Amino acid sequence: MSLWLNESSNAPDVYTWLSKNDECDICIVGGGLGGLITALRLSENNKNIIIVTTMPIGNGNTSKGSGIADIYTNGGFRRLCNSVGVSDAICYYKKMREGLGTLKEIIDRHNINCDFEIKDVVYFSNDAENYDEFIKEYLPLKHNGFDITVENNKKLSFEIKNGGVALNPYKLARNLANILINNNIKIYENTKIESIFNCGDCTILKSSMGYSIKANKIVLATGLESKNFIKGCGIKKTSYTIATSSINDLQTSYKNKIIHCIDKPYYTCYITNDNRIIATGLDSIISSDFTIKRYKPFTQFKYNKFNQLENLTSELFPIIENTPIEYKFTYSDLENFDDLALCGVLENQQNYYYTISSGVNSIMQSVISADILCSGEPIASDEDNFIGLIN
Repeated sequence: MSLWLNESSNAPDVYTWLSKNDECDICIVGGGLGGLITALRLSENNKNIIIVTTMPIGNGNTSKGSGIADIYTNGGFRRLCNSVGVSDAICYYKKMREGLGTLKEIIDRHNINCDFEIKDVVYFSNDAENYDEFIKEYLPLKHNGFDITVENNKKLSFEIKNGGVALNPYKLARNLANILINNNIKIYENTKIESIFNCGDCTILKSSMGYSIKANKIVLATGLESKNFIKGCGIKKTSYTIATSSINDLQTSYKNKIIHCIDKPYYTCYITNDNRIIATGLDSIISSDFTIKRYKPFTQFKYNKFNQLENLTSELFPIIENTPIEYKFTYSDLENFDDLALCGVLENQQNYYYTISSGVNSIMQSVISADILCSGEPIASDEDNFIGLIN
């Protein structure tokens, strides 16, 4: 079981499954944070909205994620610059900074208890000979108004003030679901959508039990399942997370920080408010023509990854060597090719929208995607990559 599910031990509210035909203005397929935050934004326009999800709300990748949202993309700023250019990379980092404010505003406005905690974000590298490349990671951001402090020591490092947050994503999802229900939005859990097809000016979503939802527009927020509806939307990826037991009298300067190792772009760690050390990353890319089992049993492969995470974390927190690892969990999602939030409208399908969030920063991607889908505000110079307002 993941840490987040276990810490949310109170029995969650249960929502019905689709047991009759229904209809709405907008149907959102997916009960994770991407779908829920999008629904919350759309509900502000008094739309008739239905959320339909294969699993109970928040029980998919939302309950297995890192629990952080910050100003970061997998691979860091330089890699993003190589993908989209410096100007658009800066725009995206600014959008992530705005997204942190949006997330805090949602949580404050609705008085959501999800262990929300603002943290500084530290990036470091052990490669002291790579200084010229290291400064490219932060200098453009510093010149564009980000509050960055640079340290020059054996570890090259810089820190972004209030650059991230930690929270319990499962608690956030369950709270959002209750808010939406109170706003007269319908939620159908344990309902698998098997087919989607056009019928005149509307769209029909047919469930595995034979019942249908008729919608004017749909938003696919289905994570890994998106590959069943959208061709070429990414490659399957597995991420690994460990969490220690609570550590009494944990003394460290990293206590209120999220830490990213630039040498190992898919490695991140932080300390929760109950003194657990959480480390995540070391992602495995699994394409359709490759399976880990061809090389070694997945269980062995998985625990090798957990051991690597533990060894990397012990370099920052030596106390972990004498601390039990209480939770080890994985999740699989879709890796896109530029580390950006993936959202848009399907080609030749004007009523089909999608939002796909992945990686260590999937919570922030969910917030940004919802903003793009609901406001239509572009965040890059190539506006054709983004869609207009869902109305």
